[in-house]
Amino acid sequence: MNSKIDFVNGVEMNREHPETFHIPSVSEKTAAKPGQFVKVGVNFIPETKEDFHCERFWVIVSENLVDRQIIKGLINNDLLYTDRHGLACDQPIELPYDAILIIHG
Repeated sequence: MNSKIDFVNGVEMNREHPETFHIPSVSEKTAAKPGQFVKVGVNFIPETKEDFHCERFWVIVSENLVDRQIIKGLINNDLLYTDRHGLACDQPIELPYDAILIIHG
């Protein structure tokens, strides 16, 4: 697995596309509880120019470290590009708040 995960930065995407790319507020992120789901994306190098370069997936929250702005959880769906980014279903993961694209549940 890659030692450094290149997450999609939701805050940056929202800044670039405020009318079409909505993200949860900081207060919504700090209120995320165990058992809820968050959607994140990870960037990777595509094999061809026409290939995808990002994969989005759900993580079930196990802990919210508000003081560090980190959410810990488990990847909750099968991923198509595990061979490129090294992430897989049921794998523990730590997410910076800036990587959170959606909160559900």
